[in-house]
Amino acid sequence: MTGWLSDSDRERIEEFAQTPKYERDPEMLAPEPDEDDEE
Repeated sequence: MTGWLSDSDRERIEEFAQTPKYERDPEMLAPEPDEDDEE
C-alpha cells in the first residue's frame, strides 16, 4: 500500500508527525500547488 504515497507525501507526513500537536495544521499535509498547474 506504500506505493500510493510519493516521496513528497511521505516527507509531509513525517514533518507533520514531528511537529508538536499544538503547532500542527491540517494544511501541512496538503500538497504544495505547482506553478504549472494554474489552469
